[in-house]
Amino acid sequence: MQNKPIDAPSYSRLSLVVEKMRHTPQYSVRLERPSDNVAAAMIAYPGYPIVYKRSGSNHFFLEGFIYGQDQRKLDNLLQEIADALERD
Repeated sequence: MQNKPIDAPSYSRLSLVVEKMRHTPQYSVRLERPSDNVAAAMIAYPGYPIVYKRSGSNHFFLEGFIYGQDQRKLDNLLQEIADALERD
């Protein structure tokens, strides 16, 4: 398979397919496009914790583990992950 950019029509089609994965109207659907050839979909039931963060060229998705964690702790953890990956 060739690695090629996701053009606007392809992204629109992808959005429609991802929307079909919504189990009930209460589920949230989020589609991120961190770069021209990467897309990530998140489908979650109400209250399911998902955090997305971008740091430089890196993108992070955390889920599940973050139940009951306060935002400052999550922000610190995401920054630690970013720092670890940005080091030479």
